[in-house]
Amino acid sequence: LKEAGIWIKANSSHPYPKIMMRHEGVEYYSEGKTVYTPEISYNEVLKYARKNNVDFIVAWEEELAADKYLMGLLSDKIQHPGLQKVYSFKGHSNIIIYEIDDSNN
Repeated sequence: LKEAGIWIKANSSHPYPKIMMRHEGVEYYSEGKTVYTPEISYNEVLKYARKNNVDFIVAWEEELAADKYLMGLLSDKIQHPGLQKVYSFKGHSNIIIYEIDDSNN
């Protein structure tokens, strides 16, 4: 979480980036703000993220491995419409960071 937060802080265009996930650890290290990921379908999560001006969606294995709607975010091999993978960390627990891709909206 620390490495992900430091990466977001260094790569965000906002001084207080909005991070969607279910844990505040990345928020702390990025000096950002957490928007909690609801337990709803992928498409609804994406709509919610856009509505709340989220900068990054963090897929953390500890949170999403058992989530039937969002566990696919943990795979590097799956394309996720509306998201662009910008960072991946494989360690004790895998983390993938996405930015919202509004190029098709």
